[in-house]
Amino acid sequence: MFVLFGTLFPFRFVADVGAADVLTRFGESFATSPKKADVIINIVLFAPIGFFLALALPPERSSSSRAISATLLGCALSVCIESAQAMTLWRFTSGFDVIANTVGTACGAALFACLVRKSRLTRTQKASETSS
Repeated sequence: MFVLFGTLFPFRFVADVGAADVLTRFGESFATSPKKADVIINIVLFAPIGFFLALALPPERSSSSRAISATLLGCALSVCIESAQAMTLWRFTSGFDVIANTVGTACGAALFACLVRKSRLTRTQKASETSS
């Protein structure tokens, strides 16, 4: 919610922006290089989203499956945010932001998957030691 609030506040949208306009703005955004600081900030902001999305998915699924699903959900969230920004006068839509946000989501989801695997290995090792 913080990401949505922070990127769309004060919630004044332009009514006459259509899907073609949004796609045009996305395309035009690749004409300029992103600022390094913006890329890093986007990755850092979306890493926790990836981690907690993976955590929120059903535990019956494998950690890899949860990480992939979380990454796809994070990418979809980023596309929605950037599309909404295209409907404002004071924000800029950026395809690079979608990429950086997705990378951040993937990093957080991968961290989750690694921690789950390590936890399982530790439990398996402890169980084998106690049964020996």
